[in-house]
Amino acid sequence: MLVMCSQCSQPTNWLIEGMCGKCYDEAMKGLQPSCEAWFERLHRQIDDILTEIQKINVQLSVQLSGKE
Repeated sequence: MLVMCSQCSQPTNWLIEGMCGKCYDEAMKGLQPSCEAWFERLHRQIDDILTEIQKINVQLSVQLSGKE
């Protein structure tokens, strides 16, 4: 059974995320730089979260030591 590619509208036997193999490969090539940027942003967000956790840990340690 032939289906239509959502990008080029050509008939194909199989689709990957709605696209034929050629269009999917082209789409993936375009995503490479943005994938690297996404991982860099994720790494920064993780660092920010760890910093916040460390701040909270210090605050809790101070509060707990004051109650003893």
